[in-house]
Amino acid sequence: MFTFFVKNKFNYTSYINNLIEKQTDIPFRGVLPDQNFYITANSIVICFSSYELDNLYSGIQEFEIKFKEIEENLSEYTKTQIMED
Repeated sequence: MFTFFVKNKFNYTSYINNLIEKQTDIPFRGVLPDQNFYITANSIVICFSSYELDNLYSGIQEFEIKFKEIEENLSEYTKTQIMED
């Protein structure tokens, strides 16, 4: 999923799962290997379609991970080609 954008040693699934659990206060089953996401100049945004997280969450839900928060775990490609200063 994000392996192109982060270093191999970074456990991004655990990081994302913890982030989403903290922001939603619902039991979260975890991100999927084919989870939807997009990249901006400053972040990775994880996307969930309606009711994918829980039946209480209608509409698209997005969770942003700022590159600055995980900078030490970003791949060189992400740092040099995508991330803005």
